[in-house]
Amino acid sequence: MPLVNPLNQIGKIGVDSVNPDSVDYPRSVTTSLSLAKRIPLDQVLEVGYVGTFGRHLLNRRQFNVIQPGTFLQGTIGNSNLSIPVNRVALDAAAVTAQRPFPALSYVRWWEYTGTSNYHSLQATLSRQTGKRFQYFIAYTYSKVLGTMFENGEYDDIDPFDPRHRSYGVLAYDRTHILNVSYNYQVPDLIHKGGVLGSLINGWQVSGITSWASGIPISLGFIGDIATGGMNDAWWGTPDHVGYRILNQVSGNGSAIMPVFTCNPVLGGAKKVGDKLLDVNCLAIPKFGESGPFTSPQYIRLPSRPNFDLTVFKNFRIGDPSGNRKVQIRLGAFDIFNQAVAGTGGQDVDLRLDTRCNVKLNGVPNGVGGTVDNICDPTQGFSYTPQTLQNFGKIILKRGHRVVEVAAKLYF
Repeated sequence: MPLVNPLNQIGKIGVDSVNPDSVDYPRSVTTSLSLAKRIPLDQVLEVGYVGTFGRHLLNRRQFNVIQPGTFLQGTIGNSNLSIPVNRVALDAAAVTAQRPFPALSYVRWWEYTGTSNYHSLQATLSRQTGKRFQYFIAYTYSKVLGTMFENGEYDDIDPFDPRHRSYGVLAYDRTHILNVSYNYQVPDLIHKGGVLGSLINGWQVSGITSWASGIPISLGFIGDIATGGMNDAWWGTPDHVGYRILNQVSGNGSAIMPVFTCNPVLGGAKKVGDKLLDVNCLAIPKFGESGPFTSPQYIRLPSRPNFDLTVFKNFRIGDPSGNRKVQIRLGAFDIFNQAVAGTGGQDVDLRLDTRCNVKLNGVPNGVGGTVDNICDPTQGFSYTPQTLQNFGKIILKRGHRVVEVAAKLYF
């Protein structure tokens, strides 16, 4: 049976396997150095450096790939690849035939090559021994860099240039984090005691206040410039993986990135309908060019403040030792009723939707036929009216005040 090719019977299945050249154990190293000093008013000040470094982290990479530049010259079937629009029009079968294992839909390596780097300056100021007022203030200034994945460590990284295309600020990076907790015992207002004194005296106020920098987001194109054929035309391969950390509308990320002409972050956006980002700072690159693969701007959702406050008092129940008591508590969470755009990025319009300026008919597809309505990338792209009008707008804000009244019995 010399004419039988068993590979043709596989039916385009995929293969997931561990890369035999990358078998290791994930490692994490944490370093810290701090200095503490007791200062006046029974306070303790501590300042330190904390760093955590991950190496040999699990990641995933496509192996059945077409090398960059493959489609930039030569011919495939009836298609002259030196013409960019012909590369866009290549039939999927013509593209697949150039893969090392054309009978397989994919070959995906699991590897231990991911990295992460966390650096932080951490400072605390505390007063734990005061008679009426105790507090703990913690501030962290930090940066987290690493191999970027949209949905965790099991996403694909760029198979050709992960250092420049798949390494940058991670989704859980927060430049500034401030947490303040406190407890204050209100002075007695009734000094004679009695029933009135038992009701008014002895109240305590405690609270937690927090503030954190917004969640970082990535910006990537959707629409005509983000289709697979454009990667063939731009890079000569369909297999580059775009930069992404948080952008629900760009899928796996765009391998052609916006050009930053200025910082797109607008100040003062507070209400639904306000714009956080300026689309005029994000230009569409000319054919063959690209914006930076990792963003030069730290673009974030709005910062997230929160204020929780509780007022409570213990009422003793006939037991001088205080073992039996009722605690009356009134609490308010998010006391100032502040709402912010949600953490998933879907509450801000991030759609950089593009449309091709010129489309052609009768373009050869590399397998002997022609196709119509094919974008000529050399003629450029434009933003859609929807993107020009709505990009960067706050669509939805989440969060509301919660009030709690509670009674606890201790016995």
